[in-house]
Amino acid sequence: MSCQKTFTWNQFINRSLNRFSWLQCWLHGSTISAIAESPRRSPETIRRSLRWFLDHPPTSNPTPNSQCHLIIDATWFKRNHCLLVYWDHAQQRVQWWRYTTSENGMEITHDLRWLQARGVICASITSDGGTGINTAVNLVYPDIPHQRCVVHIQRQALAWLTRNPQTVPGQHVKPLVQELSTIETWEHAHQWTTAVLDWEKHFHHVLKQRTYLPGTRRWWYTHRSLRRVRVLIVHAIPNLFHYLDDPSIPKTSNGLEGRFGSLKNHYRQHRGLSKERREAYLAWYLAVVVNGEKPTRFDY
Repeated sequence: MSCQKTFTWNQFINRSLNRFSWLQCWLHGSTISAIAESPRRSPETIRRSLRWFLDHPPTSNPTPNSQCHLIIDATWFKRNHCLLVYWDHAQQRVQWWRYTTSENGMEITHDLRWLQARGVICASITSDGGTGINTAVNLVYPDIPHQRCVVHIQRQALAWLTRNPQTVPGQHVKPLVQELSTIETWEHAHQWTTAVLDWEKHFHHVLKQRTYLPGTRRWWYTHRSLRRVRVLIVHAIPNLFHYLDDPSIPKTSNGLEGRFGSLKNHYRQHRGLSKERREAYLAWYLAVVVNGEKPTRFDY
């Protein structure tokens, strides 16, 4: 027969697990009223428990990996805040995250060094090649492959080209952009790179064309979108094909972006959260839904 203390402790564990299951449902987008229907609990009881979880967010617990192929990517909220995530491709888990206002190079440098100190050593990094990320990688890991996300390059270039390019250079380069994600051998990569550089050389005079404001000396480049496509692709070429040397290097951040899509779909059900509780929600989501972690202690 159990003593009263054991009985009380078992009750506490059961209550805590029930409340954690409420959090799990809520993180997946369920409303408080929907959660209250199943255990026949007061919505206010559930709301109070969720507030407790949001006031006690989890912290990242990196898993050491001496050969980490890291993906760094961000998703944005309201144009002035972003969730920056460090994803271990082999372990399929988030090693670290930061809710911040921009992809700041000094913050990313701090994060990479923080992960280093906890045994997460990068063998490669895949990213969209943003300025802040480039700065941090060059400072912390100047000698490892920094793979540019092929899908980011392709998606941005196609957006600038539009669905039906109206210029001859645009019509010529669009098939090359669409071909980028299909490259699986160095021979194909060399052929593609040569074709891109030949396109740039052939249409160089078009890309330099200027439009002048009548009656003034003010001018701008006539084909600004094409120039953006050229700069994007040509500057990325040195870091586009590291994955051909090592199949362990992810060439895209698609796996992480898919999780961002699910996160945002679920978050839309709770858009009224304050900035602080939004940050806590994202921390719980990454820890529980993405990493599959469970708290080991509840202190209500």
